[in-house]
Amino acid sequence: MDTLQELFKKIEGNELILPDFQRDYKWTTDKQRNLLASLLLEFPIGSSLIVEGKSNQFASRKIGDLTQSDIKSEYSCEYLLDGQQRTTTLFNAFNNVYALANANISPEDEVSLAREKMADFIANKANSMKLRWFLRIPLIDSNNVCPDIFNASTLLFSNDYLDEFEPDEIVDAIECFKFDEKNNLGITKWYSPFYETVEKAKGLTNRQFDTKLVQSCSEEGLVPLYLLGESKTNGRTLKRILTEIAEKNSRALWDSLGDNIEDYRKYDIGEVLHEFNSFSDISAEGDDKDEILKEVFTVLAGQWVDNVYEHLIHKIYSDYKITSIVTTDIMRAIPIFCHINEGGMKLDDFDLLSARAAKKLEDDIKSYSLSQVVREIVKTPLTLPATLAFGATDILDAKFSFDNLDSIEDGIPTGYLKTSILAVCSLLSYGKQCDFFANQDVELTKDKAKSKALLKLSTQEIRDNIVTATTAVLRALAFLNITCGVTNAKKLHYTLMIQPIAFAFTNDNFWNDKIALDKIKLWYLTSFFSGAYLYDQSAVVIKDINNVYRWLEGATGAEVNNRYSKVLKNTEFADKDILTMQGDEPPRESLKAGVLQYVLSKKPYDFIEGNVKRVTSFNIVDTTVHLSAQNKIHDHHLIPVDIRKELGGTSEVIRNNPKHILNSPLNRIFISDQANLKIGSLDPSRYFEKLGEAGSYSKQILESNLIPEKFQDINTGKCEDQDILEVMHERFDLFSDALYSEMLSLKTSVSLT
Repeated sequence: MDTLQELFKKIEGNELILPDFQRDYKWTTDKQRNLLASLLLEFPIGSSLIVEGKSNQFASRKIGDLTQSDIKSEYSCEYLLDGQQRTTTLFNAFNNVYALANANISPEDEVSLAREKMADFIANKANSMKLRWFLRIPLIDSNNVCPDIFNASTLLFSNDYLDEFEPDEIVDAIECFKFDEKNNLGITKWYSPFYETVEKAKGLTNRQFDTKLVQSCSEEGLVPLYLLGESKTNGRTLKRILTEIAEKNSRALWDSLGDNIEDYRKYDIGEVLHEFNSFSDISAEGDDKDEILKEVFTVLAGQWVDNVYEHLIHKIYSDYKITSIVTTDIMRAIPIFCHINEGGMKLDDFDLLSARAAKKLEDDIKSYSLSQVVREIVKTPLTLPATLAFGATDILDAKFSFDNLDSIEDGIPTGYLKTSILAVCSLLSYGKQCDFFANQDVELTKDKAKSKALLKLSTQEIRDNIVTATTAVLRALAFLNITCGVTNAKKLHYTLMIQPIAFAFTNDNFWNDKIALDKIKLWYLTSFFSGAYLYDQSAVVIKDINNVYRWLEGATGAEVNNRYSKVLKNTEFADKDILTMQGDEPPRESLKAGVLQYVLSKKPYDFIEGNVKRVTSFNIVDTTVHLSAQNKIHDHHLIPVDIRKELGGTSEVIRNNPKHILNSPLNRIFISDQANLKIGSLDPSRYFEKLGEAGSYSKQILESNLIPEKFQDINTGKCEDQDILEVMHERFDLFSDALYSEMLSLKTSVSLT
């Protein structure tokens, strides 16, 4: 196994190259970011397939390049057959690929020549490589909110601190900035190699340029990962950036503390204060308090810089080892390559758990297949509790089918559904271990829902809990579909919200109890419309898993009451200004979906002429409820965007403007495909009066959709922003009244005061 440093050295020396039959580097920034997150936490990142050979054995190219290399001599080398995307990502992220020397730019070159050389050099790189990666570090006195992977907010960092994270929790701290010579993207920005090229061609020295880079990075709390490679020989620039960031935060920490010496002790890692019991003792000794405290925070900042530098340069760049499968037999390597890229499957936690569950136990009569167990559960219609059955079908005995599930592959739920099944399985297992279900003082922690905990489960624990976990997640989806208007799995925006519901439904008593179901719906509505899941969802969800379960057991619903008071009053997520497009930012997609889904959950009447029919988030066949099939309901603008054409607007411009008032969630409803075909882009005044049987039920249909009658006044002659805003305000009031009325009814049902 090579370390990263050894791997990069081989790439730079053309000892590790790509056979030219390999496809180009194509990874999206999201895939690159996810890989870097795994590596920065020292997680395994998969293996590569390498065949040893001679440099003239194949036409080849350097990793990341688009054109063939001109290799004239023969020498021993390694060909990278599989793992190109990962290897290229790492090489580009941790090395200054776009250093001026690599583009053959000399200090004597004129600006135009230097710039031309850099443009030619970049043009030979894959488009996905035309970026530089940075780590964003939180600055205490700024608004750059991001995961604090090095504990910069306290400057108390050790490698043990990183064990608290998993890769998906730190991706938001990994940021890239792009540049492109073809369309002038980012070429004048400080992070661009073009900027460096021009500045140095104009006479800026290396040290002067480094100072500007340090200033730009430290002001934004950015650590350039591409400097890690250079830091093995000259770490001065990277250390200067870390030092500037540490000094900013140490000053902010110092400023935030008061006059109690005890508040400073946790930051006194150099034990500067150990001889003093109070600040008055410092004065009594004739010392300067500020000088003493300055030393405390200087030592703190310096140690943080050293620890972060040590982690990045040594634990990651120098010591992290890459797993490779190496063969000298090219005839053997080619079928391996073809299998990996065409027939092979990437292992995930479910595959690993399946392998562990399949381990033969002493009492096994036949082999165990976790995949088949899950398939059977998904395939078998779910028995609904009487409350949900009656709410959907008006009978007490009904089933729920997942035949239309939109997140499924080979009979196994995919995406967040699969992740949730695994999380609930793990939490069930650890809940039993720690007596969570017998002792109400015990709390489950988020680490017990993560991959590391999951993969420590025994074969028996997996088998004992996977059926309950899978059933619980399917129960949660059925609940969301019937009571909350979520038409199918992919329509749930805050996907983690399924986990508290699913964990509660591992208990059959809760699943079959009307009061428990009412509590869960009240939790869902208050949590969604208060914006509780707007930030730090992984922390919120484990808290809710504990709180919801305990509430169903009989504890207080204090957190639900707290969120109730914030419903439609969160100025960052959902309030009247945001929903009527009068806020600084447009509504989030999650809010748009939530408003539509809430109205749909009321089972409103459809917008059809000559008939009265309800629109629902599900379909019913005999006595079985099904998830809504694709394209059965449509997201419809009440006031069509085409209405503004006569005022000089175009539907395309309006649709692409997220802040336009016609794109308000309050201007949208779900209607059937039949209604969508008939209404098209008619304005409200032309179709509202015809709703129902000869228009006789128009008022009831509007009321069921929480639409004020004033919408009927909007037409091509009356569609100014002020006219539209007035009806949007009225619809907000109707929506708010309906939501609060339902929540109050639920609070009364569950005796929450």
